[in-house]
Amino acid sequence: MANILIVTTGGTIESFYNPEEGTPYHVPQDAGSIIPKALEKMGASDGYQFLHLCQKDSKQVNSADLQAIATYMREHDFNNVVVVHGTDTMPQHARTLRVLLNKQGMQNTNIVFTGAMEPLRDKDKAWRLQSEGWDNLTLALQEVPRPSPRTMLAVERQLYDAFKTDKDVVVGGDNTVQSSGFVARKSHIPEVIEERASRNNGTSPGK
Repeated sequence: MANILIVTTGGTIESFYNPEEGTPYHVPQDAGSIIPKALEKMGASDGYQFLHLCQKDSKQVNSADLQAIATYMREHDFNNVVVVHGTDTMPQHARTLRVLLNKQGMQNTNIVFTGAMEPLRDKDKAWRLQSEGWDNLTLALQEVPRPSPRTMLAVERQLYDAFKTDKDVVVGGDNTVQSSGFVARKSHIPEVIEERASRNNGTSPGK
């Protein structure tokens, strides 16, 4: 089996489902990841190394978190990574991680970000088998060892190219989310993303 790192960062997939409100809520920051146990339930826990990075809403995952993933991959010689992540900022964070790895000379790496719109567990910690997260995890693990370097999203029971996909969120007049989903966009060019990130950091590209 190819060397595969699974990084957990939180997101809805790792939160509990609140039946009273019908919404997920996030677990405490110091809680461990449920993904190793989920993969064990799927019969797919062998042959992977886990890195529990944080327990955050995806909008709270920052550049330092993504750099930590890239650094860990370089220091431990991983060429394949599955990042379990919230869906709101998943496409742009997948693209950013690709840029960070490229800057480290790690162009020959496979990246798959995955998550879910519904949690894997109920409030009482029982598994929610209706969550699409199970299928998304399966897709991610099937996709990541492929020989050609790719940057993909395994969400909505489908695979998306992270550089050609964004998440659309439609907010109603009462500021509640009416609908959301992943849609194809014009291609995001890695060099442009790197240039924007460099400007935001006050540095020149490549430095």
